[in-house]
Amino acid sequence: MEHVLYNINAERRIRVGAIGCGWHPYMNLLPSFRYAPIDLVATCDIDLKRAQETARIFGGERAYADYHEMLEKERDLDAVVIVTNYHPDGRPRYPEIPRRRSRPASTSGWRSRRATRWPTSTPSRH
Repeated sequence: MEHVLYNINAERRIRVGAIGCGWHPYMNLLPSFRYAPIDLVATCDIDLKRAQETARIFGGERAYADYHEMLEKERDLDAVVIVTNYHPDGRPRYPEIPRRRSRPASTSGWRSRRATRWPTSTPSRH
């Protein structure tokens, strides 16, 4: 049987920034961070009060209303989690973030594309 590594046993913690502090990250994603070796360093939302409240509740160190500012000031992040809404045409509504070390994770299903380049037309869902 494989050895299970719990949050408290991790040798290294991952420093994470979160862009988007709406219902889904608040109810589903951010609460799960406590079970992994993750430190929520910064939160960002266009509603600064929401970003501040989310940071307070989930142990974030700082909150921002502008993701450019967050990325500029938080240069030591290991990862950025982006959870935002969609455009009416189905394209994700998240910011273009320059890659530093690795490729960003994609969204699910037919929306899987590179985070920085989206087609002008929406592909079929079938």
